[in-house]
Amino acid sequence: MKKLFPLFNALIISVISTLICLTISFLFMLFSSKEDGYRTTFFNAIFFKSTTNSEGAVSINFGVQNFEPIIWTLVAIFGFVVVTMHFYNQLLLRKKSLMARNENKD
Repeated sequence: MKKLFPLFNALIISVISTLICLTISFLFMLFSSKEDGYRTTFFNAIFFKSTTNSEGAVSINFGVQNFEPIIWTLVAIFGFVVVTMHFYNQLLLRKKSLMARNENKD
């Protein structure tokens, strides 16, 4: 169970980071143009379509059209976090062993 906890933390971090990336990408796309039309962002994963009818009413549609870039981003961030946590734990173990060796010399 203790070994699964860092993996669970890495998964949570990667999901939150991916959602932040998706949100920022969507907001940039949303406010980048005032024209009607169909736009995509985040490697064509998210779409936004706005149309104005003759009466001036605006209708919008948005959503996810391709999950593959989102999954690849999630996997990449997960791998990066797992590797970073592994190296961090190795450095902590090395520090503890050096501190113990230093105390034995005194």
